[in-house]
Amino acid sequence: MDAYKEFIEAINVSLDGVNDERIVKNTETKTIRLVFEIARSLGFGIRETDLQTTGYASSGWAERERLLMDSQKAMRDVATQLMLQTRLNAGAQLSLEERRYIGIPDESQ
Repeated sequence: MDAYKEFIEAINVSLDGVNDERIVKNTETKTIRLVFEIARSLGFGIRETDLQTTGYASSGWAERERLLMDSQKAMRDVATQLMLQTRLNAGAQLSLEERRYIGIPDESQ
């Protein structure tokens, strides 16, 4: 239960742009410890270091994750495009960066 509590604490820490590497490493460490403790309680004779150095993920799972991330990024881009086009249609002035994002040429050129 201690490993579970430490894991929960670790995954509830948000990335802050400053300590991201430390936060991710801590989450990985707590995840490994939790899996190790679960395996140990089930009678599996594995070493915690085995979990740190070896692992398996099916190529199908990895591809599914990549597609999921790509689709989420695409949905964000679609939402941003729609928001900017709506603002433009309502007569709002868009910044140069916003104009470039939706493909409107720089008026100063």
